[in-house]
Amino acid sequence: INQVDIVGADVVEVAPAYDHADITAIAGSTVAMHYLGLLAERKARLEELNSGNQAVAALNQASGI
Repeated sequence: INQVDIVGADVVEVAPAYDHADITAIAGSTVAMHYLGLLAERKARLEELNSGNQAVAALNQASGI
């Protein structure tokens, strides 16, 4: 799923007042945490690609390409 470009997420119908065992609340928070983790991984991957592209551009410029 980390290859998919997710642009947003929404967790709905988490009602702790009706969820005495906190199962729904835990499931909702797990989904939200996984989404935040995917965003962090994507940001790190993009930053790594950008730094690599900058290094290649600097090498090309230094060698006159």
